[in-house]
Amino acid sequence: MAEITRPTTVSPSIGSTLPVPQLMIQDCDSGEDLVPGDACYIDDDGFIYKAIASGSAAPAAPALSTATTGGTVLAGTYKVVVAYVTAAGTTSVSEPSFITTTGATSTLTVASPAAQTGATAYRAYISAPNGGPMYLQNGAGTAIATPLVLTAPPVTNTVTAPVNVENVIVVPQKFDLFSGTSFANLAAGGTQLTRAFNWEFSLGNRFSPFFPMNSSLSSYAGMVEQAVDATLSLRVGMDTSGSDFVAPLTLTKMRAGTISYIRLQAIGPAIGGGIFYKLVVDTAVQINAPVTFEDNNGLILTGWDMRIVNDPTTNKPYEITVINQTPSL
Repeated sequence: MAEITRPTTVSPSIGSTLPVPQLMIQDCDSGEDLVPGDACYIDDDGFIYKAIASGSAAPAAPALSTATTGGTVLAGTYKVVVAYVTAAGTTSVSEPSFITTTGATSTLTVASPAAQTGATAYRAYISAPNGGPMYLQNGAGTAIATPLVLTAPPVTNTVTAPVNVENVIVVPQKFDLFSGTSFANLAAGGTQLTRAFNWEFSLGNRFSPFFPMNSSLSSYAGMVEQAVDATLSLRVGMDTSGSDFVAPLTLTKMRAGTISYIRLQAIGPAIGGGIFYKLVVDTAVQINAPVTFEDNNGLILTGWDMRIVNDPTTNKPYEITVINQTPSL
């Protein structure tokens, strides 16, 4: 079946392509407009936010020292990382440093990282002796140029050190879209959609504010949790067959309310041992409506707006898989 194109005398508009995902979820702010290519993350509230750097690079690995008297720090080897505090939040953490103390009356000193534009303080995260998670030791932070001196054993009831998630670029040429008859069919390979040009995944409207008639309130009184508005939009090249131009997403399936399954897959650079950076988003969808025809560099595009629904076999509407070098979050 031939693709439908427009005459070359007509100036085509530039069609949007799949954005480049950048896996970065530390130091995130919300409230900004999103454009193709932005790094994003899905927060606990169900909304998608833009992920931005805090404006400062991570500090160097901290310089550490110890004294055998003056405190109650126990003998052992301690792991320490630090992070700058800026107006936008906390930066990524430094590479770790290690120090070994002796006896039971030691102190542990963390030297301040070098001054950096925008950094007003630093936070230090220290492990228990001989391993384990690193916990925040100095609350809102210690002023730059001031050392942090621990005279008591590091606390273990605060927040743990942020996890640095590597920023891996996956170029658009590494994206693929697949359809299937079930999540299991997608996992087995499914059927590739070779003329897909745009894929949009959206989660929103999880919380709704309410405004009672109360003059003492300066804003809404609270939030009501509601069902997430989960949608998927797909744009593909149209061919001359008409009714099955987006096979296997068809008008027949839309009218019958049949559940279809779509996979977005992006494979990045090799990690090693035959393992690659990977992002996979599997969704169960029902077709809402076809979309308006549009031009993409002379190629006619059409597609479907779909709602993400619960899969009766696995009891889940979607599944997102990320493979990188971060062992846990």
